[in-house]
Amino acid sequence: GDRDLSVEFFWKYAPTFGLGYAPREELGRLYRKLPRMFLMEDGIVRKVWDDAPPTSNELESVIP
Repeated sequence: GDRDLSVEFFWKYAPTFGLGYAPREELGRLYRKLPRMFLMEDGIVRKVWDDAPPTSNELESVIP
């Protein structure tokens, strides 16, 4: 949801991965179909995959 929930999640669960957050009104747009994977760079979504993780060939084509 929002930044406060992201901070709360971080301190409660101590994830070993980076966390992001989005306004609630955006979440419906982002999570229409699951599973959904995102490639993010500097907080910007560069690529989205639906249904299955990207193959190594797909990743090689988008990650320099």
